Amino acid sequence: MPDTRTAPAQPTPLRGRPRRSDAEDNRARIIEVASTAFTDDPDTTLQSIAKAAGVGQGTRYRHFPNR
Repeated sequence: MPDTRTAPAQPTPLRGRPRRSDAEDNRARIIEVASTAFTDDPDTTLQSIAKAAGVGQGTRYRHFPNR
């Protein structure tokens, strides 16, 4: 019989604990926006990606400390 339990959130590299669901949502939204933005313009700014994703610069840097 297959395991129907949900998998726990992935641990953060620095803390080793699962991420909160809102943090996972923010990360996914940043990736989605960045994918589109970089496809349209490889020189797009990271600030514009954060703004389009509806997150602040601190949130963007927390998930992606570099380009």
